[in-house]
This record gives sequence, C-alpha cells and structure tokens, in this order.
Amino acid sequence: MQVTGLHKWPYNPEDVTAEMERYEFSEFNREGMIELHQNAWILVLEHAGPASEMDFYMISYAASAQDLAKPMDRQVPWLEQVLTDMPDRSCVAFFIHYVNPDGRCFYGDEVLQLPGSSEMPAQIAACVKYECP
Repeated sequence: MQVTGLHKWPYNPEDVTAEMERYEFSEFNREGMIELHQNAWILVLEHAGPASEMDFYMISYAASAQDLAKPMDRQVPWLEQVLTDMPDRSCVAFFIHYVNPDGRCFYGDEVLQLPGSSEMPAQIAACVKYECP
C-alpha cells in the first residue's frame, strides 16, 4: 500500500454557506466550518488488490510528534471514496485536516511515505465533495 497523492482541497466560501444551509447550522458554527474547509487535504492510497481488502480503521495520520506518541490523537480518514476498484489494484481518496510536511501516515504500524503535495487532479475533484466532520 502506498500514498500516491497529497492534495490541498480548494477552499470555496460558497461551499461553507451551502453546507450551513443544508444542515441548518447557525451562524455560530461558521468560523469553525471555515477553518475546517480551509485546512482540508485529500490523501490518495493505492493498494495492490481490491478496495474491500483495505481496512480503513487501520489508517491514521500523525501531524506532530505529540500525535506520534499518542496514537489515539491521530487523525483518521474522513469521507472515504473509492476511485478505482479492480481485483489487482484499487485507489481510495479520503480527507484529513491540518497537514504538516513532517507528518506521517500509517496503515497499522506500517509508515506510509507521504509524497510532496501537488495540485488537485480534475478527476479526483470530480469524484469527491468535502463536508465538515
């Protein structure tokens, strides 16, 4: 399993307004929602097998040394989306927040190398939609 993509989610204030209206959030929630939208990232994992073999509960992200020391403080995938699912190869995208270039992604105890960040590919942007946790 490997991380093949790390992409900053493009912030759009209209998405926050639409989400607030859809879920009838009060204006009180706007600041926190904006912060989450502005700090959302997409990670893309590739696996040599079908997506059904991936256990999303095994995936975590540690943004800091403190998170490394306390596995319960690590982030977990948010809004997982299967992009490709074939018997010999699958790709899955999911959101994480507050990415640090020195952060680490894990599958269980295995450290998955993070690639450098890159622009959001159009095919991924077309398949996923961000909403606050």
